[in-house]
Amino acid sequence: MSSNSLYLVAIIAFANFLSTQGYICNTPDEWLFPTNNGTRSFRPWTKWPGGVVKYEFHSSLSANDRTEVQKAFNEYHQKTCIRFVARSPGEAAYVSIEVDNEVCGVANLCRTGGYQFARFGGSCRTSNVMVHELGHSLCMGHEQSRPDRDNFIHFPGCAANDIPGKDTSNDVLNSMYDFASQMHYQCYWCLGGYPRNTNVEKCGSDVTPGLSVLDANKLNEYYDCGGCHSYRFRNFQLLSAADRSALLPGGSDPYVSGPTYVCRGLHPSGDIIPGVFNIHSSTCYVSYGNVEVALKAGDALTNPKGVGFSWVQRPGTYIPSNAIAGGRTRQGETLYIGRSQISVNGQIATVPGKIHANFPGYAYFSYNGKEYKVTSFEILVCN
Repeated sequence: MSSNSLYLVAIIAFANFLSTQGYICNTPDEWLFPTNNGTRSFRPWTKWPGGVVKYEFHSSLSANDRTEVQKAFNEYHQKTCIRFVARSPGEAAYVSIEVDNEVCGVANLCRTGGYQFARFGGSCRTSNVMVHELGHSLCMGHEQSRPDRDNFIHFPGCAANDIPGKDTSNDVLNSMYDFASQMHYQCYWCLGGYPRNTNVEKCGSDVTPGLSVLDANKLNEYYDCGGCHSYRFRNFQLLSAADRSALLPGGSDPYVSGPTYVCRGLHPSGDIIPGVFNIHSSTCYVSYGNVEVALKAGDALTNPKGVGFSWVQRPGTYIPSNAIAGGRTRQGETLYIGRSQISVNGQIATVPGKIHANFPGYAYFSYNGKEYKVTSFEILVCN
C-alpha cells in the first residue's frame, strides 16, 4: 500500500486474540493517522452521502455471522440516521462484510469510493466488534487517540511503543471525552490508557456493547441527521449566536430572568448527567448523591432544525421509545432528560434533570443545593 493511500484507506487491525486486559492492536499509527495536510476524520468527500452505506455480505460469513452483523446494523439504525442498505449490482462504493480469521477486527477508514471492507474473525465475530469496525467505515477514529486525550488518560510505566499515537488531525466536534465510546479501547492497560479520574473503572466495550450516547450524538452531527436525530449538544462555553437562538427551553426559575435550558456535564464520579443550564452564569447544575453540583464545563441542548420536541407526563414505569438520551453513568446506564416542578417561596420553578434507564419511575433534579427524587415528572420526547 502506498503512503499516499494510507490516510484514506487506513486499516484498523486487532490481533486475533484477547489479553486479560483488552484487545491487542498491532496496526502502526501512521496507517491510521493522515500523512497529508487537512483533517482525516471529517473531510466532506469521505462521508457516505445521506448517511446511506451500501454493503455486501461476503460468502465467508456464516448464518450466525450475519445475525451478529445485523445486530450491529440495528445499533446504528436505532440511534442514528445512518442506514445500511444492500448494494445493488454495479454500485461502485460499498463495504464488503467479511470474515478474516487472521484478525480480530479490521476496516477501511471512511468512504473510499470503491470496494472496501469491514472484517471480523476468530473469537471476535460478535456484534460489538462489528459496531466498532463499522464506526471506522463511517469515519470515526479511536477515542483514546483524540488530540485532547492527555487530559483524561495517561500511560504510567508504559513503554513508548505501547502507547497509542495521538491523532492531532481528528476533529472531535468539541465533544466531551467519552470513556464509554465503542471506539475507545478497554482501559487500565497501555493501549487503552489509565483514566486520570480513578472513579472511571472501565472503558469501551466493557461499558456498553453498542454505540454510546455520545457516539450516536457525534455521528448524528457529522452526518447532519434530521428529524428526531436533529438535536445537538453544544459546548456551552463556545455557543455561537445561532446556538443561543436554538437552545431548547427546559424550564423556568422565579429567580432567573428568562427561561432555563437543558444541559449535561461530566461529574467527578465519571457520570455524564443531564441538568439545568443557567445561560447567565454559564453553569450546568446537576444532581448527584443528594446534592446539587455546579459544573462550569459541559454541553447545552439545542434544536437547530426546529423539530417538534415536547415534554410529556411520565407514561408509567418505562421509557418511551422516542425519549431523548442526555447522558450516561460511568457503568453505561443511559440517563434520559426529565423535568419536574418545585415550589420556591410560593412560586413554581420547573427544573430539568435526569431519569435513569434502570429506574424509569423516578426523576432526579437539583435546586438550591439539594437533590430531589420525584415520581411526578415529565420526560423529553421527539414527536
